[in-house]
Amino acid sequence: MVGIVLVSHSRALAEAARKLVLAMTGDELPLAVAAGTGDDRSELGTDATEILTAIQTVETGDGALVLMDMGSAILSAETALDFLDEDQRQRIRLCSAPFIEGAVAAGVSAKLGNPLDDILREAMGALHQKQDHLHDTEPTATPASAPTPEMQGEILTLRIALPNPLGLHARPAARLAQEAAAFKADIRLRNLTSGKGPISARSLTGLVTLEARNRHELEIAASGPEAQAALDRLKAFIDAGLGDPLDETVPAPVEKATGPARTIGISSGLAVGRLFFPGESAIEPPAQAIEDVKAEYKRLQDALTQTRTRMQQEMAALTRQLGKAKAEIFSAQMLVLDDPQLIEKAESRMACQKENAARAWWFAISEAVQSYLQLNDELLRQRAADLHDVGLAVLRSLGVATNEKIEIPEPGLIVVRDLTPGQVTQLDPEKIRGVICLEGGKTSHSAILLRSRGIPAIAQAGSLIPPLRPSTTPTMAIINGASGEIQLDPDKATLEKIETEQAAQRERAALEKKESAKPAVTPDGRHIEVAANVGSLADAQTAYENGADGIGLLRTEFLFMDRDSAPSEDEQTESLRAIVEAMHGKPVVVRTLDAGGDKDLPYLNLPQEENPFLGVRAIRLCLRRRELFHTQLRAILRAATAGDLRIMFPMIATMGELQEANAELAKAHESLLAEKIDHPWPVPVGMMMEVPSAAMLAADFAPEVKFFSIGTNDLTQYTLAVDRGNTALQDLSDPMNPAVLSLIERIIHAAHAHQLPVAICGEAGSDPACAAKFLALGIDELSMNPRAIPGMKQFIRQPAPA
Repeated sequence: MVGIVLVSHSRALAEAARKLVLAMTGDELPLAVAAGTGDDRSELGTDATEILTAIQTVETGDGALVLMDMGSAILSAETALDFLDEDQRQRIRLCSAPFIEGAVAAGVSAKLGNPLDDILREAMGALHQKQDHLHDTEPTATPASAPTPEMQGEILTLRIALPNPLGLHARPAARLAQEAAAFKADIRLRNLTSGKGPISARSLTGLVTLEARNRHELEIAASGPEAQAALDRLKAFIDAGLGDPLDETVPAPVEKATGPARTIGISSGLAVGRLFFPGESAIEPPAQAIEDVKAEYKRLQDALTQTRTRMQQEMAALTRQLGKAKAEIFSAQMLVLDDPQLIEKAESRMACQKENAARAWWFAISEAVQSYLQLNDELLRQRAADLHDVGLAVLRSLGVATNEKIEIPEPGLIVVRDLTPGQVTQLDPEKIRGVICLEGGKTSHSAILLRSRGIPAIAQAGSLIPPLRPSTTPTMAIINGASGEIQLDPDKATLEKIETEQAAQRERAALEKKESAKPAVTPDGRHIEVAANVGSLADAQTAYENGADGIGLLRTEFLFMDRDSAPSEDEQTESLRAIVEAMHGKPVVVRTLDAGGDKDLPYLNLPQEENPFLGVRAIRLCLRRRELFHTQLRAILRAATAGDLRIMFPMIATMGELQEANAELAKAHESLLAEKIDHPWPVPVGMMMEVPSAAMLAADFAPEVKFFSIGTNDLTQYTLAVDRGNTALQDLSDPMNPAVLSLIERIIHAAHAHQLPVAICGEAGSDPACAAKFLALGIDELSMNPRAIPGMKQFIRQPAPA
C-alpha cells in the first residue's frame, strides 16, 4: 500500500489532519507526520531529518506521497529526498495539493489500493468539488489530457520529469525559452504536478509562474512544421538539466525566527555609518490616450530594441569587470524583451484601451511582477526585482524618467526594500558603504552582484521597519554582511572601536598604496616580482596605478567574448598595443586564447562535450583552429613594438603541443616579414604549468622556454580530480594540498636548474597564507588581482611571524 506523509509547520495541525484521514480510512493506512521543531515539536517549523524518517517508515515498496502545508516545508521535503537512494527516491511524489483536502483524498485513494500516480492525481483534484459547489470563479486547471484550445493542426505531446534540483528558476527557464524560440512550432507547457498552465514556451514570465520544481511532471505540446523536432530537442535539453548542474545543492530554507527579528547576510564585510533612506520613487507613466495604434506599437518595438542594445553593452562591460558568470545574470533579463505574453498584454491595452506604449507596457510589467511576488517559491519571488528592472529600462527607452540611481549626501549605509541588478551596478562603493534590504535573499541576482562588487549587505530586515523609519535624528548602524547581524545606534565605545579598526584598515591601505611602486624585497634580500592578472585596458591602468611590476597574465579572451565573430587582426593589435603602452615599459605576458571549458565562444560552434575542462580548450583549440591562432599570433607580434611583450601558451600537456605552438608562432613571424610589417623577433616565449603531465616533465620543458607560469586553479583541479566550479567539493579544491605543492616544488626546481623564472598566476597567489608557502618554495613572481598588489608587496617585505 502507498504510504502518506504529512509535513506541516504546526504539529497540532498535522496531528489533526492525521486524525481526520484515519477516521475515513481506518488505522491500517501507513501514514506518518513530520511537523514542528524543537525538543517537543511545539515550535513552528519543519525538519528534513524527521521528514526522511517518516518517508522511510511508511514507504515499503509501493511508494509514498508527501503533502506539505507551505513555504519552507517544500524545501525541507526536497532536502529529505536527497538522502534517499535513487531507487527509493523514484517511488516518492511531492504533492502540492491543498493540505487538508489533499490528505483526505490521498488517504482514501491509497486505502483502495490505487497506484502512486493515481493517488497523486486524486489529491490534486481534491479542491475541485468544493470549488464547483461554491461556484468558485477562479479558473481551474484544464485536465492534463486535454490539448491547448488555441493550438492549430496536429498536436504532439510528451511528458517529462524536471530533473533540476532547484526547479525551473529564471536562468533555466530563460534557456528553455531560447531553445523553444528556435523552432517553427507553437509550443506550450503545462505543469501536471501543480496543474498550472498551459503557457507559451517562449514566455519567460509564463515559464517561471509554472513553479515547476524538481521532479515535477511537465507536459509539452507542440504543433507546426517543426513540432516533432522541437519535442525531441526540448526533451534532450530538459533531461540534461537545461544548462544547470544536476548535482547542484538545494539551498537550506530560511526559517522565520520565532524570537527576536533575524536578518541574513548576503554580502560579507563590515560596514558602519549613518542610515539613509533613498526610498522608492513612484513610477507614473504619462496618461494621455493615443489615436494611431500602429505608430504606438512601433514605439514600443523600437524601445525594446534600444533597451536590448543597451543591455548587451552593459553585459559586455560587466563581463570585463566581474567575469562572464556574474554578467550572465542579464541574459535572462534580456529574454523578457521578447516575451510574447508581456508584449501581447501591452499591445492589447494599446488597441483596446488606447493607452500609450509606456503606460501599457508598465501595466503588463507590474502585473507580471505581482504574479512573481505571489509565488510560493522564495527563489522565484526574488526574481521579481529582475523583471521590475527590465520594465524600468524599457520605460527609460520610451522617455519616462525613472530615477534609478541611488545617491546619498555623504558616505553611509542605505536602507531599501530591495535592489534591482541595474541599481547595484550603479552604486558608488566610495559613498555606499553597506546595504540593508528589507526583503531579498542570498540567491537574488542583486546579492550576487553586491558580493562581486565587495559591498557589505544584509537582507530580510523587514521586521525592523519600525525602528528603521526615517527620522530627524540620524541613526547609526553596524552591519556584518557575513553573519547578517545588525546593531542599531551602537553605544559610543562600540562605535569608536569599529571606526578605529576601519580607520586603521584605510590608513594601512593608503600606506600600502603609497609604497606600492617600490620593489617587494623579502627580509633576506630576495626580490619578488608582483605582477597583475588583467583582462582589459582598465585592468591594466589599475595595475599600473597599484604598483604592479608588470602584467603576469593578460587574458586575451576579453577580445573574443560578447560578439558574433572573432576580432580582426587590426582590432586585436590595437587593443593589445594600448595595454602594453599603459604599462610604460613594464613587461606584459600575453596568454594566447584560452577558450573552451567555462569560456564558450558561440560563433566557433564548438561541439558539446561531456567534460569541457578535459576537452578541446586553450592550446588544443588553437591548434585545431589554425587560422584563428595565426591571426592572434600576428596581432601579438605587431603589438610587441609598443614595449616589453612576452608570449605564453596555456594548458600545454605534451612536448608536441609546445613544438606545434612554436611552429605556428614562427609562421606568423615569417608572414609578417614577407609583408614587411614591423615587429620584434624573437620574442620571449613561456608556458603555463597547469597540467600534471607537464609538471612531471618540467625538466624536459625547461630548455624549450624562457619562463614558467603556474596556474594554480587548473593545476589543483587536474591534480585532485576536483571540478573547481563544484561548490560541494570546495573543501577538496586546495592549492595547499601536499600533492599540488609537490608538483609546484618540482616545477620550481626544474626551472631554476635552467635559470628560468617561475611565476604563480592563479588566485592562490593573492592569499598571504599561500603566498608564504610559495615564497618558501622559491617562487620568483606572484601575479594577482591588481587591487591586491599593494597589500601583497607589503606582506612580502615583512618578516615572517616567529
